[in-house]
Amino acid sequence: MCGGHHFHTSPHISPFVPTSSGNYFLRSSVINSSAHHTVHHLYFNYNYGQYFTLWDRIGGSHRQPTDEQYNTELRNDRKIWQKQAKDSDSIDAKTEVKKTN
Repeated sequence: MCGGHHFHTSPHISPFVPTSSGNYFLRSSVINSSAHHTVHHLYFNYNYGQYFTLWDRIGGSHRQPTDEQYNTELRNDRKIWQKQAKDSDSIDAKTEVKKTN
């Protein structure tokens, strides 16, 4: 107890932490997971929400992770990386066009 307030001592479980094998812990379309965060870094215009996908869905910035994030073999495939880079460049180009219009 500190200053009249009780602190919770139970462990905090987070859906944002990958498992020790590098595979993602949670597949959810409601809760933002590590896979959603990965998508945010691959395609920077998506998945801004910290905990839930609601505001991204409302704002049109939600992008559901695909097997490319969940499947270890696909996640480590250089052809997939090239496709993701190309997709990211395409999204960037569309964003630049919108800015100039």
